[in-house]
Amino acid sequence: MIFVSEEDAYNTYNTYAITKGFGVRRGTKRYLRNGDMNRCVFHCSNEGYSSTRALNEERKRERLAYRCGCLARIRFKIENGIWEIIEFNDLHNHPFVQENQRHFVSSARHIPEVNKSISSSLVDVGVKPKMAFRYLSGEARGIANLGYTETDFNNYMQKRRQTMLSAGDAKTLIDYFKNLQNEDTRFFYTFQLDNDGRMCNFLWRDGVSKLHFDCFGDVIIFDTTYHTNRYNMICAPFVGVNNHWKNIFFGCAFMTDESTSLFVWVFKSFLDSMGGKAPKTIFTDQAYAIGLAIEMVFPSTVHRLCGWHIEKNAKENIPHLFKQVGFKEKYFNKLLWDCESEIEFELTWKNMVDEWECGENTWLQRLYNLREKWCPAFSRCTFSADIKSTQRSESTNRIFNEMGCKMMSLTEFVNHYERKLVEMRNGETEDDYKNRGKPKILITDCGILNHAANIYTNTIFFRFQEEMLNSISEEVVNFSIEGASRVYTLQRSEDKRTHIVQFDSSNHQTVCSCHKFETLGWLCCHILRVFNTDLRFHSIPMEFVLSR
Repeated sequence: MIFVSEEDAYNTYNTYAITKGFGVRRGTKRYLRNGDMNRCVFHCSNEGYSSTRALNEERKRERLAYRCGCLARIRFKIENGIWEIIEFNDLHNHPFVQENQRHFVSSARHIPEVNKSISSSLVDVGVKPKMAFRYLSGEARGIANLGYTETDFNNYMQKRRQTMLSAGDAKTLIDYFKNLQNEDTRFFYTFQLDNDGRMCNFLWRDGVSKLHFDCFGDVIIFDTTYHTNRYNMICAPFVGVNNHWKNIFFGCAFMTDESTSLFVWVFKSFLDSMGGKAPKTIFTDQAYAIGLAIEMVFPSTVHRLCGWHIEKNAKENIPHLFKQVGFKEKYFNKLLWDCESEIEFELTWKNMVDEWECGENTWLQRLYNLREKWCPAFSRCTFSADIKSTQRSESTNRIFNEMGCKMMSLTEFVNHYERKLVEMRNGETEDDYKNRGKPKILITDCGILNHAANIYTNTIFFRFQEEMLNSISEEVVNFSIEGASRVYTLQRSEDKRTHIVQFDSSNHQTVCSCHKFETLGWLCCHILRVFNTDLRFHSIPMEFVLSR
């Protein structure tokens, strides 16, 4: 049997190998003095032995050893462009790969050009790579029929993004960053290069963002759900909350993938840009790689999962339950937003599992294992700035959807982002201006409310005043004195829940079982009931006024 090219010879032998159940690896080649190849060998992929080097502690995953010294091979002689078989050894010393697993063999995995074209077209119009892979596997009637794995597909898409990130666009962006830095000496930017010297990931923030972070950087949202521009890169903004309870941007990163190593680089770069100051709390989506990176870069930061993302994921992963009347309203929303104690959470979860018979659902099991990161009952002492609210995440997403243009260059997008920053900051200036006017106080003879009107922004004051109005409905159902502490048990007539307020008369230290002050930053109706009615306070103790 003769062949007319190396690829012809390789493809024929590889097709035979896959049919039988083994992989192929290209071996040594010999050349004549004039540079023409005259000998070539293809081995069974189990030829030779794996390296016995010491494990590298830096590597996250060591490869499994499959090579066992198999001598099966085919050798060719090449003369005048004709490939002729001169040796064929078909004796293997290992079991063959089963038929239903042969699509995992390395030499069998190849993405056809037509699939590359289809997937590229889908991604370019906004389809996420994961959904594009699902579409292609569906067209092939199963992953086993595709001829490649999802890892191969993701590697191809990442390489495509990096290749598309043209040197011209990258240079223009760097020049743009340099111009911004000339105008703003506190402007910060950094980027990564791939193995070919091309810029593949970058992060930036301006000087005002640094000032904002110094004031309001106690809690941030890091959102990686938005894909944008012609390269389909991940746009990941760092978002905070100012004293008007509005979203502000601390910076933004563009990423080519969602690996732990890349998240580590992004977080370290952000930390450096903020002078080493880490947030107290960070909210993210439900990505395992992000969690690992946070543990490495922000070890003292509380990691929370954004309820908005969990609700979106629930619609995708348990649609058969989520659409049912009673499941979401009675159980899921309560678990996500309203449980005030761990006991209440566990009881609600048990009742949900029993009523809907969903204890074996793997997605819900994983969600339960992460409960300390998303259920408010497990984070009552963690400041959140109301980031658990769906509206806050939706507003950020809406901003980027308004900005989004799939055909924007990197520089165009950054420029668009900067213009959006100007709009947001103009709104903040307007809020500051409106804050000169004193808000309407509904209980004019209340000293605490008058004090609050003088120290809070109007937005925070109106929320505080709502708590004060709610305090009127709170009744003390039990009272006791334990040393220097006064213990109040409060309850509303229409609510079965009770709340306990402990007040230390020696230092005015006060804690409520609802922990609203710890999570939101202003006093709850339960403490206000005690301060205003029982203790006759005329102002808010300054330890309950956050300096933000």
